[in-house]
Amino acid sequence: TTTSDGGGGGGPADEHAADRAKEDDARDVASGHARRESLLAFARLEALEIASCDHVEAVRLDAPKLLALATTRCERLALLDIDCPRLTHLDTHRCGRLQRFALRPGSLVKLAVANLSHTDLPEAFFHRLVDHCRGLTHLDIHRTDRDSITTPRVDSEESFR
Repeated sequence: TTTSDGGGGGGPADEHAADRAKEDDARDVASGHARRESLLAFARLEALEIASCDHVEAVRLDAPKLLALATTRCERLALLDIDCPRLTHLDTHRCGRLQRFALRPGSLVKLAVANLSHTDLPEAFFHRLVDHCRGLTHLDIHRTDRDSITTPRVDSEESFR
């Protein structure tokens, strides 16, 4: 995870460096080559929940055995970059700033249930997600009134929380 507490000197030079790092992250994610310096690697982890962690801005994760990932109510989370080929359940609801989600080849191929409600992911992402995750059986996309999206909402019989 990457956190930013704003500590330290905090002059204009520091702010410009932080802005440049965020721009670099955006370019890296868009090209599919996110920086690996803050990568979390778990060889045996099968479930991970990160909830209400307001200082978490990015999650970069390599977890080949992970089955379930929940990053919920993380108000500053803007980036998910995960390499989890066995992941079947994903919950990112109430991460209102989540705008970038890297879809890596070979990752999320077994994803069956996803709750992406109240995120800021662009409409184009949902189209790519459906194409990428062919085993998807339940997808929750609830948006607020201020959000506009034309992707159809698929309700599940089970609630994923």
